[in-house]
Amino acid sequence: MQIMSSITEKPDWDKKVFDEEITSKWRKEIAESGEDVSPKMMDWIIKELQWKSESFKKDGRVKVFDVGVVKSDTAISQELQKALKEAAVPFEDVPEDQKDYHPNSDQQVVDLVHPSLFPVIFGRSRILPDRTINLETCLGSVGQGDLLPVPSKDHIAHTPRYGYGWRATPREYSQKFQWLPCDVEFTEDAGCRIVSYINNAHPVKHRGLYEVVEKIITQAVPLWNETLAYRPYNERRIQYNSIDYEEDVIPEPDGQESDEDDDAYEERWQTYRNSRRFIQPEPAEFTPPNLERWGLINLQEAFAEEGLQVIVKLANIELTPEKPNYAGGSWHIEGQLNERICATAIYYYDSENITESTLAFRQRSEDNFEDVGYEQDCHEFLQAVYGFGPEVDSRNDTNVTQHLGSVVCKEGRLLTFPNVVQHCVSPFSLEDKTKPGHRKILALFLIDPHRRIISTANVPPQQEDWGMERQNLVTDLLANNLPPELQVMVEKDMPASFLTMDEAKAYRLELMEERSVASEVSNAAFETGNFSLCSSWIVTEKLYEQAVYLTKENFDNGVGLPLTAGLFLCHLEEDPAQIAFMRIYYQIPVTGTEDDLAKLAQQVIEPKVCSEREAFKQLMAQDCTAVPHYLGYVEK
Repeated sequence: MQIMSSITEKPDWDKKVFDEEITSKWRKEIAESGEDVSPKMMDWIIKELQWKSESFKKDGRVKVFDVGVVKSDTAISQELQKALKEAAVPFEDVPEDQKDYHPNSDQQVVDLVHPSLFPVIFGRSRILPDRTINLETCLGSVGQGDLLPVPSKDHIAHTPRYGYGWRATPREYSQKFQWLPCDVEFTEDAGCRIVSYINNAHPVKHRGLYEVVEKIITQAVPLWNETLAYRPYNERRIQYNSIDYEEDVIPEPDGQESDEDDDAYEERWQTYRNSRRFIQPEPAEFTPPNLERWGLINLQEAFAEEGLQVIVKLANIELTPEKPNYAGGSWHIEGQLNERICATAIYYYDSENITESTLAFRQRSEDNFEDVGYEQDCHEFLQAVYGFGPEVDSRNDTNVTQHLGSVVCKEGRLLTFPNVVQHCVSPFSLEDKTKPGHRKILALFLIDPHRRIISTANVPPQQEDWGMERQNLVTDLLANNLPPELQVMVEKDMPASFLTMDEAKAYRLELMEERSVASEVSNAAFETGNFSLCSSWIVTEKLYEQAVYLTKENFDNGVGLPLTAGLFLCHLEEDPAQIAFMRIYYQIPVTGTEDDLAKLAQQVIEPKVCSEREAFKQLMAQDCTAVPHYLGYVEK
């Protein structure tokens, strides 16, 4: 994937992939680079890029990594890029002592518009319980609404976040803060319109920024559609179902000798295991994916009435001859779980006098390999084939993350990715150490449209300077229309619930500290897992037939294609009735009780041990039109 990403950085790559002279040169360069890429892999890479070039020529975007990392250098026009630069000037054109440097950034990161300033503060912010506000009415609502209570622990009860057995921790849900998105509606001409204020961007003074950002959101939506599309689990470039070895370098050890202690015997076996060389799996011939099986997304169609919610961030990284190096960022996922960010868009709109920088991505690997036929407790293939570190074994907690690769952060690029993979900004420096340089970004965080959160349509502005504008206006009106004693009475009743800048910055430090602790806990959970390589699936032929029958019957009855179907699993050592079960998702009714299913399990004459993928193949061979997937298992 990284090689394909690198090739798509080349000018006119969509034409060059069809030029045999150029692709031959690429093959030679990669072969000489020491990369673990076989000729068959290069065949696949070229063919897949040729296929991707067809859509690239139409829309100018390419999916870099299968998890949903999408890039485009043409989505944002040069005219719109220029407009954003101009709209940012009022935020940048301030005296040095008034610049809002992000805390702990060594005065290198300037926050122009940042969601950590004036967020929702539970127990301090106000919310409008019976109405929403828009760009025209938000300033008039300052100080209104009810105090937002601190959510209870029951209210922030959580469910698994990333799957594969990893559960989110309570620290990832904040009982103190929440970033504030603005509401965005779709227009009849397929555009987007911001309808509630961008937190920390004045709806009147900074109106130019609103007009630019809503146009960029419009261009980000097609990329988000691709980022959030579901790709079927079993569409793999390289199928790996069994472990194969080259011819033994040293013979397999004999049995333990009578005078040999256990440690010595185990050492002989470990020496033998370490000597074996794995035969690396190869891809087959490239065939274009069946896009009809992909879970395609169209945000504009799906949420035409509700619209979207987007958190806006505008920031600059500024380097100087005195501070010429940016150290890079840390691995993280955006926001906390109560913010429900599902995808991010970053637009790199201005770069000057800096070295190349990249954004790296990593994912948490699935920690079971039931579809691979391996010897019990054999874990060496995890390093040799899947690229995990040498500390990985089959028993202990270890780092289960896989680095996907990185994407160049070049000026003019719009990049989107889902908020289930971690990302990290790489270090960069001044190109010419005698001159200053910078990189400027616009970041847009898309809230899960299925689970809307408190937005600026619900919370009146909290900024003191915004509130004082309204208060001064009211005071002037009172002076012209009421006697002094009544003016005093009215002014006493005027709510003053806005925050001073000093208060807001103090809350920001508290928010950052909370998220720093949550991030440490989250990273530990994200990184750590245990590859359990000592279980077998026991599935029965009788239960295959029943699973196929139930699934296909409901599909034929027009219920729809199941997203997930479970197989009967039967534990045959003691009680075959204790674990016989079936679950089918996607609102497909299941016929028969667990007792009925247990009776079917008891009819089995001879169990068959098979991998998950073998079970898939057998089901598909029996004309099962659904895609089955295990939902549980019992170790034998």
